[in-house]
Amino acid sequence: MNKFFKLIILMITCPLAQAGTLYVDNVSNCMGLTTCYSSIQEALNNAVTDDEIRIFPGTYPEAVDLSLMGSALGVATDGNLRFITVDENNNVAARTVQVSPLNGSAFTHSNNTFDGNLEFDGLVVLSTDDDGIDFDAINGNITMRNMTASGNNKDGIDLEINTSGYSIGIYDSITDNNGDRGLNLDGPDATEVIIRNTQANNNIDEGISVEADSIADALDVTILDSLTQNNGDTSHDSAGIVVVSVGSLLVSNLYASDNHGPGLAIIDVTETTILDSIFERNAVTEEFSGIFLESAGVFLVTRSIFSDNGYAGVNVYETFIPGNELTALNINCSSFSGNQLGVLLNDSAEITASYNINHSNFINHTIAGIHAALENDAIAASNNWWGDATGPTHSDNIAGMGDRVSDSIDDAIGGALGTVNYLPFVMAPISIKQYPTDILFAGDFDGNICSQL
Repeated sequence: MNKFFKLIILMITCPLAQAGTLYVDNVSNCMGLTTCYSSIQEALNNAVTDDEIRIFPGTYPEAVDLSLMGSALGVATDGNLRFITVDENNNVAARTVQVSPLNGSAFTHSNNTFDGNLEFDGLVVLSTDDDGIDFDAINGNITMRNMTASGNNKDGIDLEINTSGYSIGIYDSITDNNGDRGLNLDGPDATEVIIRNTQANNNIDEGISVEADSIADALDVTILDSLTQNNGDTSHDSAGIVVVSVGSLLVSNLYASDNHGPGLAIIDVTETTILDSIFERNAVTEEFSGIFLESAGVFLVTRSIFSDNGYAGVNVYETFIPGNELTALNINCSSFSGNQLGVLLNDSAEITASYNINHSNFINHTIAGIHAALENDAIAASNNWWGDATGPTHSDNIAGMGDRVSDSIDDAIGGALGTVNYLPFVMAPISIKQYPTDILFAGDFDGNICSQL
């Protein structure tokens, strides 16, 4: 018998499993739905690619290994999977299921890689000795919605994409009170990372960490409508968010406060845009800032608030990563108050770099509103409000009683090498309002410019 006929007979006698829905219920019978399993792992062992596993309410003391997918069918293989939590009537319901293994991560894979797209919706994961979820090398997209990863011994959720061109999406999730980071995300070239409506609070290490091996990996990172507070402790100067070696970073409507390190640390990023965000009371016992910036080609800030941070509202740090020096800094329609320094500009730029800080407030800084510690560079800082109608304190503005401008002409604190052109200064402050769950907006100012940006 030739190989073709043998294959036909095999297909007739052993039909291929079809993708469908599997149910898990460890306290009842899945409402009589089939096929019903008593554990998530058992359902996974009987799953094929594109299956959906619907999990009924309960606590599941399991360490689920994705590498056993299909093993009970004798066709163990990777593939697309969706895990979704439901209520007792099989309606989609978030956070009705907790996966709490005796040891290890709630979800992991034991093989070197896992090939397939993964979706998780509504699960609570809790590991007493490891990450809540730990995926080291996934060849596919990872999407997580309505997840809770809080109180884990290590990271709440630790995800790494193995192959370029895929995405990681975290939506409407909570990653609080973990022993290391709330979220730890990584990927190679052309990976897209999106974090939306997610909170990462009270973690011992960073609230959110996104890091590639090299800036050449060109990750595109977007963080929207999110909250990060109280990360770090007395022995960990942890940032609310740290982003390292990625291509582009967009942050919008972020509330970062009371972190022991900076609210946001940006290291070796090609282009950064910050919109409608608040950075307050970060690093109050340390010399860190609302935003700490080291080696970033283009840095843009619009309609954001920096208040009462331990050192500077924005600290453009000296660059130790050659090849990605700052080429443009633009800060518009923002408010700086109660920091030691509003904006600290260290010598980190290319020769052709441009600095523009306009239409913003500088109020009640103990050292200076702007300190130009960069060699031979000129900062365009006109049309700002310095806290007083007389303008900033500066030797060329004898009557000025507002926040100090420190530059090479009036170096009040030492090390100023650049110059700041602060004229003209405005005669009234910008009206800025902010709600952590809403969009920041600015009132009318200088021909409505702030509302247009």
